[in-house]
Amino acid sequence: MKVRKIAILLVLGVILALGLAACGERGTTPDQPATTQATGGQPATTGQTGVTTPQGGGVAADDTVMGRLMAANPVAQSWPLTTTPGPHFSLLLQVGGATMECIIDNEFTHWYQEQTGVEVDWIVIPSGLGQEITLRIAAGDLPDGFIGGIGTGLLQELALLDNILMPMTDAIFNYAPNIVNMLMREPQAFEQSFLPDGNIYQLLRVYDTPNEQITKRAWVYQPWLELLNMDLPQTTEEFYVMLTRFRDEIPALTGIPEVVPFAGALQGNPANNEPTTYILNSFHFYSHGNNMMRRDGVVSFVAGNEDYREGLRFLRRLVESNLLTTETWTINRNGLMAMTEGQAHGQNILGAVTAMYWGHFTTEGGPLGRDTSFVSLPVLEGPNGVRLAYDRGLLVNGGMLTLTNPDIVDLAIQFYDWMFCPFSQLEYGWSSKLGREGLGWRHAEPGELTPLGTQATLAFLRPNDARQRDAWFGSHAYYWPFEFTMGVVDDFMNRKESFGGQETIYNYQPWSAFEYRLPFVWTPFELLEEFQQLQTHLVGGPGIVRQYQNRFILGELCLDNDWDAYLASLQRGGIDRLVEIWQIKYDLYRAQN
Repeated sequence: MKVRKIAILLVLGVILALGLAACGERGTTPDQPATTQATGGQPATTGQTGVTTPQGGGVAADDTVMGRLMAANPVAQSWPLTTTPGPHFSLLLQVGGATMECIIDNEFTHWYQEQTGVEVDWIVIPSGLGQEITLRIAAGDLPDGFIGGIGTGLLQELALLDNILMPMTDAIFNYAPNIVNMLMREPQAFEQSFLPDGNIYQLLRVYDTPNEQITKRAWVYQPWLELLNMDLPQTTEEFYVMLTRFRDEIPALTGIPEVVPFAGALQGNPANNEPTTYILNSFHFYSHGNNMMRRDGVVSFVAGNEDYREGLRFLRRLVESNLLTTETWTINRNGLMAMTEGQAHGQNILGAVTAMYWGHFTTEGGPLGRDTSFVSLPVLEGPNGVRLAYDRGLLVNGGMLTLTNPDIVDLAIQFYDWMFCPFSQLEYGWSSKLGREGLGWRHAEPGELTPLGTQATLAFLRPNDARQRDAWFGSHAYYWPFEFTMGVVDDFMNRKESFGGQETIYNYQPWSAFEYRLPFVWTPFELLEEFQQLQTHLVGGPGIVRQYQNRFILGELCLDNDWDAYLASLQRGGIDRLVEIWQIKYDLYRAQN
């Protein structure tokens, strides 16, 4: 998959030069909207990548989800989408402390309403979106739709049991060529979109970039490596030696009384700051989220075998040697930033850290430049030759738009379809995520190159996380394909995707374990309640696996004397049944694909 995408990127400049029309766009300028249509066996409008939406008219439909998708005949409606006065529908969302300061008094909101004729009644809450949705459903006080806040299990219940969420399938197949194009191009988006009844009840946020694919990474403070004249470690033992030298030699070389050789953060938002996944994948494939893997069609549990125990033994060794700080279990990202930004001794005191990128443990663009002083540690080879990188594939976030009012589904889908072709947005001088041309971004000049050396499409004019009132940033459903995310000028403003992406390509992708990761699979509805209970009890945040894992690493339990008690606890908790349900889910997935 990665080779295919790089090949696509290498010809991107040629494709752009050919001037192919942007995906499903309404016209070349806002003043002259046009209808994009796939009829009479002709392909729908081609995107800048040369990928087309499914052909209509000449494709025989069948009863499978893919068959119906391939036979779809979407028509992008001309703007304005409506001329009747609004508001036309209401959407509930949470905006508080986010990059987008306000969605109501927002330049993009005003511009997009003028173009489409659609006025949205935005119901904005500052926090607690999930709780607010639950309360409104219980009270029967429903807006026409929700932006975020509905997880997988609740989505199934609301759509298939309570009939609160409306299917979007017909509207997408009729009016959304850009969404159809995305579903055809991205298997992970396809998997997560269609519920077991064959319908779509949510729009996704889909973002394809190397920097987001392998998030369980580690970073090292390069000035310390240079002080010690050390190369990047390649094995777990070399990693141990590096941390030991940080502990023993850096204080004398820098004047820092005591350093922290290695740290993570397990409080607040630990998804990419937990240290276990990075280390354990040097002993056996490990998935922090569900503790399962697939191989040759068989699902198995990964947190109960001998390789897993040896990985925990190595983590315990790091803690015992005062190399992995126990503060990892009590701090959040702010605690990591206190270590890197000199709040303790006026200098960085942290040697190595687990995080997706430097913004999770330093101040990006900060005056001390600590964000530019860390480089990624490569995947480490374990004592038995295991060297794996947990690869989640695309960044796919579900529930970014769900609808409750059947009367507004068609209009809402037409309204959102444009968000799924970023190339078309640039032609209009606006980006739903980046804002207005000349303020948030600009077109690239001839000769300006991407991180991979091809002609760039655009350049950022401000940091991606800058607070603003002219874009919706990442708060909504949208699609950025690989050739768009990697089509940005290679400069400091794009460091997250350029430097971060390059670090991923060279230090992680060669050891990608994507084939072991379980794909997104919906749970059969009759098993949903049992599955959720088992997941929470066994592998969830407060579950048996995490509790024992932490106690083994911290030395509260012994990996020799207490290991059998751990396995017995898993058996009593129903681990065999959980694996059985995962196998049922995966077998259904394989039968459908």
